[in-house]
Amino acid sequence: LIGNLDFENPNNLAVGNEYSLKVSVQDIAYPYYSQNIYVYVKTIPVDEYPPVFNSSSYVFNISELSPPSTMVGQVYATVADYPYIGITYTLVAGGSTQSIISIFWLNPTTGQLLLANYADYETTPKYQLTIQATSKSSASPPAPKTSTTLVTVNILEANDEKPICKPNSYTLSVPVTQATGTNIQNFKLTCEDRDSGPTSFQYFINSGNINNHFAFSPTAGSNVSRLILANPFDYTNGGDQSWNYKLLVYITDGNLISSSPQPVGLIQTGTVTLYINVYIPGLTTTITTTTPSVIYVVNRENVYSGAAWYVPFVITVGCLLLLGLLGLLGYLIAKYCPCRRSPKPDTEMLIKPVEKKKVKQDVVWEMTKMNTVFDGEAIDPITGNVYEYNTKSGARRWKDTKQPIITPQGPQQTAVGPTDPTAPPPLHGTPNKTEKPPTKEDDGKNATKPATPKRLQTPNQTSPVMEPGRKSPASRAPVSPRLSPKVSPKIPQTPIQ
Repeated sequence: LIGNLDFENPNNLAVGNEYSLKVSVQDIAYPYYSQNIYVYVKTIPVDEYPPVFNSSSYVFNISELSPPSTMVGQVYATVADYPYIGITYTLVAGGSTQSIISIFWLNPTTGQLLLANYADYETTPKYQLTIQATSKSSASPPAPKTSTTLVTVNILEANDEKPICKPNSYTLSVPVTQATGTNIQNFKLTCEDRDSGPTSFQYFINSGNINNHFAFSPTAGSNVSRLILANPFDYTNGGDQSWNYKLLVYITDGNLISSSPQPVGLIQTGTVTLYINVYIPGLTTTITTTTPSVIYVVNRENVYSGAAWYVPFVITVGCLLLLGLLGLLGYLIAKYCPCRRSPKPDTEMLIKPVEKKKVKQDVVWEMTKMNTVFDGEAIDPITGNVYEYNTKSGARRWKDTKQPIITPQGPQQTAVGPTDPTAPPPLHGTPNKTEKPPTKEDDGKNATKPATPKRLQTPNQTSPVMEPGRKSPASRAPVSPRLSPKVSPKIPQTPIQ
């Protein structure tokens, strides 16, 4: 090493405090072989210089009325080592008081000194602080450098103490004949203030001094003052009516009369309460004064505010929901909790009477299809034409014509059922011509046998039932073809069961 490797040297800083070397090795004989070696050198910084404060000592002033977190002052230190990493500040001594360990707080990064609590001039008017600055080391191993400085903090006096007077409360009695300007019962106030002198007090009565009967002497410039009667009482002419007085006395420590310098701050006030009773000498009866009472009447009026529109809306919605819940509750109670009813009396007879059943008579109708044989003739009394008729079925037609056969109303039906044996047989023919009895030949050739139930009724056919009150067509006498209406044959009705 033949040069300076100072890390802070500008020439070394220009090359970055790093160096590279090339070393060559060569043989002295032929063929002169050689080898190169590269060497790299890096300079490591070392803490050489301690921190240096910009001032050998610091003096700060702060008022005792300053609140906590108020900045008292700031210390600042630098270090010549490169690279600059930083400095840490520490309060190593001073700043303590009687009940508080330290009323100051030091920012370790910026060096700002702040109040941690209220300072009291009457307790400690001056503080001597020792602050240490420590450089942050970049060396390995670290070897930080330190330095200290002295800080003086002067607490400025302020008017932060109230006057304290004795006695603080007292009761006095004064005769009504007390002379003006005399001291009442030799009463006097003695006051003191920690941050004010004895000539800085003022006395004045704030309330209760009716008709200005009372006063203090002196009113300012002394820490002792006496109560005197300033104006006489006048109860005879009605000038005075109260016999009891309550005086509220204020004592301040901002005496404007005194020429001495006063501490900076607001004027503090002490209070004293005095109770004075006026009496008549030689009178044993105690005169009492009735204190008038005060009646306070408060009128309150509810007024709807447009901004509170949501109140009636919420109330209405809540009522609707409540009604819905009550209705649902009533429905559930009625559905799942039926009320018990008293049992009804039994009205049904234990033994039922035998019902009389009506015997139904079956009426069987039998329809017979017959091969109509016209075995009788007759003359129509109106037209004079001859017509043929069947004596059994009553069918008739015009003779020697091709007119269709005129059938009676409805198909021929035969009633099979209970009949009256006393009823006469049905008549055949017409009133104006006697029916000829059929011959044997006619009976054998053209006569059709009467229909029987077995012949007419099929297995799937039910015999029609004769409607009540209706006669068989065979029992009716034949009528004129002209007078007989032409109707279609009726379909047999289903028998009534």
